Amino acid sequence: MLDNSTGFNYLMLSDVHLGSDLVQHAAPWTAERLASQREVDHQLVAFLSYYRARAEAGRPWKLILVGDIFDLVGMSVAPVVAQGGSPPKPEDLRHGLGNASDQSAEKMRHVVERHRSVFAALGAFVQDGHHLVMVRGNHDVEFYWESVQAVFVSALIELQGAAIDLAAQEGIRRRVEFHDWFYYEPGMVYVEHGHQYDETCSYHHQLAPLCPDDPSRLSYSFSDILMRYIVRPTRGLSSDGHENQQLSDYVKLAVSLGVGGCVGLSTRFGRALGRMLTACRSHAGPRASSIGDEQERRLRALADARRLAPETLRALADLAAKPVTGGLASIVRSVFLDGVAAIGALGLLIGGLLLSGWLPAYAVAAVGMAGVLPVASLLRSSRVHDPDACLRAGAAQVAKLFPAAYVVMGHTHQYRFEALSESPRTTYINLGWWAGDECEAPVGAAPPRSYLVLRWRDGGLSAVLVGWDAEEGPRPLWPGRNANTAKPGFAQERKDALVHAAS
Repeated sequence: MLDNSTGFNYLMLSDVHLGSDLVQHAAPWTAERLASQREVDHQLVAFLSYYRARAEAGRPWKLILVGDIFDLVGMSVAPVVAQGGSPPKPEDLRHGLGNASDQSAEKMRHVVERHRSVFAALGAFVQDGHHLVMVRGNHDVEFYWESVQAVFVSALIELQGAAIDLAAQEGIRRRVEFHDWFYYEPGMVYVEHGHQYDETCSYHHQLAPLCPDDPSRLSYSFSDILMRYIVRPTRGLSSDGHENQQLSDYVKLAVSLGVGGCVGLSTRFGRALGRMLTACRSHAGPRASSIGDEQERRLRALADARRLAPETLRALADLAAKPVTGGLASIVRSVFLDGVAAIGALGLLIGGLLLSGWLPAYAVAAVGMAGVLPVASLLRSSRVHDPDACLRAGAAQVAKLFPAAYVVMGHTHQYRFEALSESPRTTYINLGWWAGDECEAPVGAAPPRSYLVLRWRDGGLSAVLVGWDAEEGPRPLWPGRNANTAKPGFAQERKDALVHAAS
């Protein structure tokens, strides 16, 4: 029987990406969209107000925000030099504020100013006695810095107005928790964002995502570099979908941009590649050992705080995918240079055969096509990367280390509700997404604004995956259906299909 003495019911959501529209330093053409980006705020405020007033059976809510709530990585804000702060580097001047502690805190202040109504509603939710847990993801990895956490909590308090007294302020601080890796209630629920199982978004050290060459800054993942160097400065690109793109897709984009745009995109690609190679060399260099030591120190501290065996946490860390920036071969594969090299080699071979007289001119096209097709097929098959499958596989392994009725993740923007095992009974839930890339049109249909509700009922913990609409309120979502094709308004009698009483 699960322990229902925690005193909470639970709400969980992920992937809101607040701040993803603050990219005007790199993408000035997006300024005209700012006035139309209030719908996400409206929906979030309505959601928080709805549940703030609906504590059930005397249990306050514990709202767990499961990563990528903010898009600090994806922001592009003009650098400023605060007194005593980090001087901007050429990279910051070109792409916007970096991820040093003071720079990350400044970006969070921009998010607060942009989404004041959300922070006010969130602060009111906590002030009423509900609890808030922040689990960081890859887009808000900058919550690593205590300065960012301080700005966040201060905003929750300050936006309650001058009438809030010291006791209420302290109550808010006490009811807000920051979790660097995961949230775990033994036997009940294990929660993490899930990006560590995705090679394009994973970091070399989950608890110490620092740059070995400059530990005053955070390291950039492969996805972070793509976002900063290519996606944000390129009109028409979205932050989603690189795993589904082929070299031909980028060639088509370059052609559509014209000569100048093509040159600019090629230049940005070259800079991104250079940054990836620098990251690879940095994490293989002599300074990387100090970051590994910091990871181990933090791992032991976490084990002590949570009363877990350090070996269990090391085993969990070992489940992570090796970052793309961890090896030259993976970088080459991920940015299509293997395809460029293969096609170039094929061209040289055909040219050599033609010049030597072994290949008649009339056969060049046929031989070229015969060579390109198998090369393209081989490259396509070797590049298959499915984050959804990676997270599901990771969840199955996590459940063996951290027994729980539910293993909950986000990251993929695809909601899931699937059995992992029957004995013990464990369900994998992916929260889907609330909002996408706000500076460009989201890929696919509108987000379902999906979230999870866990309630104690009849001595068991029931789970319902729900979609939110400010006008309609909560509505059940069918389990396992892809978020891009799910339809609202499922029949009332289907709700029971989402209830999983754990015992």
